[in-house]
Amino acid sequence: MWKSIKHKFNSISKASSIKANLLVLTAAEDQVIPVENSKKLYKEWGGKKNMITIENTDHNNIVHSEEYWDYIKKTLKNVCPD
Repeated sequence: MWKSIKHKFNSISKASSIKANLLVLTAAEDQVIPVENSKKLYKEWGGKKNMITIENTDHNNIVHSEEYWDYIKKTLKNVCPD
């Protein structure tokens, strides 16, 4: 059962016009932002993109995953090499 968020954001309507790079890290068991919502935004994104779903995580504990931080470090290294 998904909880409904109080404020609605229609990011998908703007996504195709955004050309910036995008990294989407989703929690496989997120009950706040369903993975399907992230997939829809990813599909419409206008720039280069990468999407990773991290297993055994939810909305609140994904930041405690080593895999989460590894993807962030790898992405930043590609954007801002030494």
